[in-house]
Amino acid sequence: IIKNGEISQDKQPLWMIDGIPATIEAVEALSPESILHMAILKDETVLTYYEDYGDTSNGVVLITTKPTDPRVEVEPDSLPLFRGGHISTFQKWVCENIHYPKSLVEADIEAHILVTFIVDSSGYVEIVKMEYMKGTANELFENEIRGVILKSPRWTPATKDGKPVAYQSSMPIIFALY
Repeated sequence: IIKNGEISQDKQPLWMIDGIPATIEAVEALSPESILHMAILKDETVLTYYEDYGDTSNGVVLITTKPTDPRVEVEPDSLPLFRGGHISTFQKWVCENIHYPKSLVEADIEAHILVTFIVDSSGYVEIVKMEYMKGTANELFENEIRGVILKSPRWTPATKDGKPVAYQSSMPIIFALY
């Protein structure tokens, strides 16, 4: 809720900046120029996904910031394609190739990790960062993610004005014991 140009502490939604739960102070610290887009979620079925990250009774506000890498095109004419499909095709490929480190299964360690990556103008993938949304940070998780994503088959790059350009995207990787 915004009152007199300031965000009220009453009835706060769950704030997410680039897929990571955020405090109201972090939201207030963002400059308007750094925001690529925002989405307000109120649908009950969508909110269920975010319950693990905090109270969703007042909705969820997703804020996506602009990439800081100057190579990245923010508004391409076409998105990159992975084997003829978009990010969901890549997510499926990652799930088929990633392995839960055995020692972390035995230790009952879980994590939800947001991986930000760039598909460069040649179609190769590079990891920008990995952030823990939930769970215990562990080098074994990071090594497994890095090993699989960097072995990604080449993509068809995004385009702008008919030329290939770099594009940044993110996806969650969840290591959970069920």
